[in-house]
Amino acid sequence: MIEILKPQVVWCNCFLSLPLLLEARARGLGALWYIHDSRPSEADLRRANETGILLLAVSHFIAARIRRATGGSCEVVYPLIREQDYLTEREPEGFVTLI
Repeated sequence: MIEILKPQVVWCNCFLSLPLLLEARARGLGALWYIHDSRPSEADLRRANETGILLLAVSHFIAARIRRATGGSCEVVYPLIREQDYLTEREPEGFVTLI
């Protein structure tokens, strides 16, 4: 896919991103890992940082974990959401289900 699309930067946001991003770096491409949860292992985070993959976090909490694991920097970029996408009608019992 990289040969077909010929990107300058490869951006991934899933916890299985590291192999693709390592391949991008091996080909001399920029690589960015947008991390939105705690699933990536500390070893994977360190390897990504050492390989020159830019690490971005969804929150300050995740960024702090990445900084502790790597000893490097990590900026925060909040996800783009529309508040109305998360508004619900009030239930008489007062329960909310969030997935």
